[in-house]
Amino acid sequence: MQNNIAAKYGIMAGVGVVAYFLLFYMANVRLFFSPFVAWGVLVVYIAAMAKAAADQRKLQGDFPFKDALRTAFLTFAIASLTYHVFVYLLYNVFDPELVEVQKEILFEQMTAMAKRFELTDLKEQIKDFASQDFRVTLRNSSMALGQSLIGGFILSLGIAALMRNQ
Repeated sequence: MQNNIAAKYGIMAGVGVVAYFLLFYMANVRLFFSPFVAWGVLVVYIAAMAKAAADQRKLQGDFPFKDALRTAFLTFAIASLTYHVFVYLLYNVFDPELVEVQKEILFEQMTAMAKRFELTDLKEQIKDFASQDFRVTLRNSSMALGQSLIGGFILSLGIAALMRNQ
């Protein structure tokens, strides 16, 4: 039963995260790459993880730390997998030119930062960075998912500590 609640909230959070990013993508593709947008989505993940743990605690009664951790982390993992599949499809199926927009935005941001901090020696490194391959492949999507799962596990530890009842 524990996995059912985590799966339910994981799917809901995944759909919420995709909707959140689609909103910014449709409104202005440049917003899609904003760090504020990227970090703001944590609210969706945390809310779903906390709600799943709370529902599981209510259902289970005795809710030790390991059960709270399992529920919160599984919720995050399902939501994160949903998001990474969405990103892969967005870049490779729906908008293959998005990678060029991303590259352009990153180049502009790095150039502005170099000028702001008077880092003239970084200009060549910025050009090298802009010439890199930014394609979203299965390999780098899997790596990004793995990295997000590490962060999600840390979030899950915090939520489990708050939601356990022992």
